[in-house]
Amino acid sequence: MIILGIDPGTATTGYGLIRTEKDKEYKMIEFGWIATPKDQDPSLRLKSIYDQALKLFVKTKPDVIAIEKLFFYNNQKTAMRVSEAIGVIKLAVVVKKIPIFEYAPLTVKSVVTKNGRAKKPEVQKIIKKILRFRAPKNKKTHFDDAADALGIAICHAKMCSERG
Repeated sequence: MIILGIDPGTATTGYGLIRTEKDKEYKMIEFGWIATPKDQDPSLRLKSIYDQALKLFVKTKPDVIAIEKLFFYNNQKTAMRVSEAIGVIKLAVVVKKIPIFEYAPLTVKSVVTKNGRAKKPEVQKIIKKILRFRAPKNKKTHFDDAADALGIAICHAKMCSERG
């Protein structure tokens, strides 16, 4: 099964594509991010996220999409913007008729690390171990967003294997 994990955002939406095998092995296929200019009109940013998501779905051909659920927020304005991004991504998923599953950040951390309170560095370390790869050293990348997306994809794979 090919799973596309998505960590939604307006400036940066991370994605991670993995393949799972019956023996519960996970292989990273690719990761990256959808970016929009911060000074762009918010409506145009949403259009860009939608268009880039559609292109990503066509290019990667996932069997399923796992997306992070907006669970809590510190800033109401940011939460609204992320919710809008989630909406356009979900619209793109529906247009492409791909099954979608949502996971809260706490669920992702609990499933991937066995610790719902794990910090980002710990989560990323385990993701790299599970997928057997090294993260890019370039600090200018948005690897944090892509790592979160890979974690979401791994979470979905593990949840599926538990269900049988």
